[in-house]
Amino acid sequence: MTQGNTNDYLLDPAVQQQIQGRFGMRDANRDGMLDNAELGAGAPQALARLDTDRDGKVSLAEATQYTLGEFDRADANRDGSVTEAEANAMMAAPPPQPAPQPQSN
Repeated sequence: MTQGNTNDYLLDPAVQQQIQGRFGMRDANRDGMLDNAELGAGAPQALARLDTDRDGKVSLAEATQYTLGEFDRADANRDGSVTEAEANAMMAAPPPQPAPQPQSN
């Protein structure tokens, strides 16, 4: 991984495999999307955080983008890695607020 380039984190095949594996474990119907039932009891909160196109489902691309954002948020010194102290600090901080959903008329 190149120091200072957190995008390299997602290019790592092991990281991609981990994201895809976690996504695949929830994607019960294997349609490549996570819906309310697959997201479970936390679906409203998960959709607010992950569903960037607001279609009511989470794609692998959306889940991957969220993971990169969480990594960037944790990597306080921007060195391309997350230490235990950085991870603990992120977990102690209040979560970022989701973007407001557009009003439907």
